[in-house]
Amino acid sequence: MSFSDKVVIVTGASSGIGAATALLFSKEKANVVIVGRNEAKLKVVTAQCEEVGNKPLVIRADVSDDDAAARIINETIEKYGKLDVLVNNAGFVRGGSLMDGKILQAYDDLIDTNLRAVICLTQLATPHLIKSRGNIINISSVAGGKTLRSNYFLAYGISKAGLNFFSQGAATELAEHGVRVNVISPGPVVSDIFENSKLDSDFIKNYKINTMGDRISSSEEVGHMILYLASDKAAGMTGMLTVILSAMSFSDKVVIVTGASSGIGAATALLFSKEKANVVIVGRNEAKLKVVTAQCEEVGNKPLVIRADVSDDDEAARIINETIEKYGKLDVLVNNAGIMRSGTLVDGRAVQSFDEMVKTNVRAVINLTQLATPHIIKTKGNIINISSVAGMRVLRGNIFLAYGMTKAALNYFSEACAKELASYGVRVNGICPGPVVTDILENSKIKMEELKDAKMSTISDRSSTSEEIGNLILYLASDKAVGMTGSNYVIDNGLLVLN
Repeated sequence: MSFSDKVVIVTGASSGIGAATALLFSKEKANVVIVGRNEAKLKVVTAQCEEVGNKPLVIRADVSDDDAAARIINETIEKYGKLDVLVNNAGFVRGGSLMDGKILQAYDDLIDTNLRAVICLTQLATPHLIKSRGNIINISSVAGGKTLRSNYFLAYGISKAGLNFFSQGAATELAEHGVRVNVISPGPVVSDIFENSKLDSDFIKNYKINTMGDRISSSEEVGHMILYLASDKAAGMTGMLTVILSAMSFSDKVVIVTGASSGIGAATALLFSKEKANVVIVGRNEAKLKVVTAQCEEVGNKPLVIRADVSDDDEAARIINETIEKYGKLDVLVNNAGIMRSGTLVDGRAVQSFDEMVKTNVRAVINLTQLATPHIIKTKGNIINISSVAGMRVLRGNIFLAYGMTKAALNYFSEACAKELASYGVRVNGICPGPVVTDILENSKIKMEELKDAKMSTISDRSSTSEEIGNLILYLASDKAVGMTGSNYVIDNGLLVLN
């Protein structure tokens, strides 16, 4: 990804996620504005950025001070004349619970920096981001989405829950102006946030946050996700909470993509081919598979083409067997094949449409994943399942009732697989697109008037391209997403926020 000539503000940039993010943007030739309070640490980050890119603009400021926040924006515009990306990363932790009597003190300490400062800085930056049709990325925490086992982080979680809501509200308001807003909620990250937290040292020593991967993310991992969300490759992602690109290499990796004759599958196969992967394309339409094969050959290795129906158990076994026979291993499985049918309780087609879809949308994924598991374990590989926002929320019109049920089941399966396979070093994630420009509707037997009644509108007033979904697939399959497993990632142009 190139951010050449882009102007990026990163708050909390003196260490941790902020410092790592500033360095990554500098490597991509952005004009970076680093904001923090620790002058000595800011000098270190400045030197690191200069080694790989442009000299950053350094602003020593406390973001919780309104005058200082105004100065951050004013000095940025005065020097560069514009603003493209705002990364609201500054924040800190305080402990306090109802029982120890410290919760109100912790809340008072946290709220100005973790929430109010973000609102203030975002408000000041908004006119400039509208001009550049830019991006806002807010750094939250998993503590804002779910109460952790110890209530010691109650006040911290409250501030981050507020930040999550603000991010969705800002995305809704700014979408019509071409500005995307997203929030990242990391789990445990290697940083000095605990050192600066004033938490009891014995508590820090004894406190454990278990993860399926039994590891803690690096600041760079979160930084890579920030860059991805700020790039045009994430054009369809706004209003979303992502629980934790420069060029990625999949050279010598073996990747199976089902449903690869068109749409998301074809785009994904082409993207993996560009990254020099050995791609296995699976589909039923021979003519379309030939077209995809030719496209892949133009940019990379000739793919292995397997014409098969994934819902047939024998053919599913053949897909895995032929892949291993040719390449000797399997690194990535993209379960993309799926079909759509309409049917409601009132029109009497709910059972019929469910029966048609469940074999391909759910059972085939379970079967192919089971067959692939021994090989994926050997390579410590990845499984990525393509689901839908229809599996996350009942949409208006209810014509997607049966389709949504199959995708809800797939979402559950993805999370369960991630839990079982984590100890073997295998990551499993799902992707839930909203409206995408593909031929799935042409093949769905759904009448146009039914689609009109469903009102699949988005706050961005656009549909994603297949390439946008493919870019997210590649990111999740890469080592840059090593801390991401067991989640279903939404790329819907804000459809769920609106509905």
